[in-house]
Amino acid sequence: MSVMVVVYLVFGGICFHFLESEHEEETKQGSGEFMQRILDEKQCLTAEELQELIKFTIEVYESGVQPLNTTTSTSWDIFSSVFFSATVITTIGYGNISPSTSGGRIFFVFYAFFGIPLCLILLSGWGDKLTRATIKLNNRLNKNRCPQKPAVGKTLRTAITILLGLFLFFFVPSIIFTLLENWSYAEALYYAFVTLTTIGFGDFVPAQSDDHQARWLYKISIGVWIFIGLAWLATVISQLQDLF
Repeated sequence: MSVMVVVYLVFGGICFHFLESEHEEETKQGSGEFMQRILDEKQCLTAEELQELIKFTIEVYESGVQPLNTTTSTSWDIFSSVFFSATVITTIGYGNISPSTSGGRIFFVFYAFFGIPLCLILLSGWGDKLTRATIKLNNRLNKNRCPQKPAVGKTLRTAITILLGLFLFFFVPSIIFTLLENWSYAEALYYAFVTLTTIGFGDFVPAQSDDHQARWLYKISIGVWIFIGLAWLATVISQLQDLF
């Protein structure tokens, strides 16, 4: 198994290298040309000053503030903070906002330390309920059929869990994200997968625009989707372990 994981990691690294390295080089070249054009047009601006401006802008943007639009909604209102707390204890960690004060960072350490195990216990309990529900569904489907071998029943139950979950937690929510976030379906599906697997790159984060009506309700709905989706994923992993 260890050799298999190492081979899988190397395989992934090679694939990502060939898929992404060319785009990275094009981005580097484009950004260099853009900065040089700015320096040529603004003779009073030095390369060091431009670099400092870019660095400052990035730091401000990562704090959740748009430098040229300070009238946008705050990233730390109650509902946004609750949504952030959900990304902490589920270990998703989008990274689009993070505590910037000493008090916030210290509280974060203790909050995550106790919150992550608490979340795992909750998801485990929900996962057990989902497993029992799939068992009942499988029994109903086989009620009028000949008794199955245990291995066949486990396989069917796992297949039902996976297919229903993919439909309810990936394909349907991706359609909703496409409509509400102006993402392509591929981007929405990618976001759903990155979120529910707790990879959480943070390149796509929902409910960031002020155009959303009832933005707070939208964030709460996403939080509920995350928790139930993670419970489903825990159920799938448990069933696959049991199957193999």
